Amino acid sequence: MLTATWLALALLMAPPANPAAAPAMERQYRGILDPIGPFRLTDLDGKVWTENDFKGKVLIVHQWAAWCGPCIAGFPETQKLADRVRGDESIAFVSLNLDRDPVELEDFLAEFRTKYSFPVLFAGARFKIGRLPHTWIVDREGFIRAGFSGEGADYVLRAMELVDVVKQRPPVSSLPADAVQARREQNVRDAERAK
Repeated sequence: MLTATWLALALLMAPPANPAAAPAMERQYRGILDPIGPFRLTDLDGKVWTENDFKGKVLIVHQWAAWCGPCIAGFPETQKLADRVRGDESIAFVSLNLDRDPVELEDFLAEFRTKYSFPVLFAGARFKIGRLPHTWIVDREGFIRAGFSGEGADYVLRAMELVDVVKQRPPVSSLPADAVQARREQNVRDAERAK
């Protein structure tokens, strides 16, 4: 049963027959003010999600991989954060699994589902994230406005403090275009220095 589900998932994640019909999926995220979308990702139950599912909400995006020991060790705190925001209509939580092959994760995810219920979208290698675990706070317009690496006992508090900060910030659409461009250029410089 799980194998069939994961094979179907892999097919859903496959590139479209007509590449011009869908936005490019593989990209390097640069940082603050980078848009989260477009994306089309499948969760553990086969449901397809896009950036439109989160419009109008502040989105917490937790990125992890099964090979990442600190990611797995932090799952209890990740679950606490997901539970904390569940029911708050102004906030959404999702996690992105960045492992390359969902079929190879079958046993891992079977055990995962016995302990954790936070949403997992399979992103595979399509998203290029610098380090794991990593969390973004995305504003109501779909732009990354804050982020941090790591987990720990203060994970929920750090994430919720940043959610409150992001809620107070003016929308990206109201910022001067030159300020947005300057920040994006700074992100590129920061990424180059980090290599």
